[in-house]
Amino acid sequence: MMFAQPYPLASHSALPEALIDTSLLTVLAAEWVLPQLNRTVIALGQSFDLAVIAEGVETEAQRNFLAVYGCNYYQGYFFGKPVPLTEFELLFAQR
Repeated sequence: MMFAQPYPLASHSALPEALIDTSLLTVLAAEWVLPQLNRTVIALGQSFDLAVIAEGVETEAQRNFLAVYGCNYYQGYFFGKPVPLTEFELLFAQR
């Protein structure tokens, strides 16, 4: 289930995850509505036993906010910039 972007719910029989879209994180700290909306999305995902994924996490403050409210997974520049596949494979092999 994706929030803040069109998503064809009817085409899926099971919802594997709830996604907090980048647009909901853009002004997370600056606006009072967006934190409430993100908490609601996380709670909604949890109420359906879905993994909650936040995309576009760019700051530690965003990641910490999401973690406090139970977001399960994150992706974004805070964790790493996009790299070519060969470079990713080298980085992954080093872990």
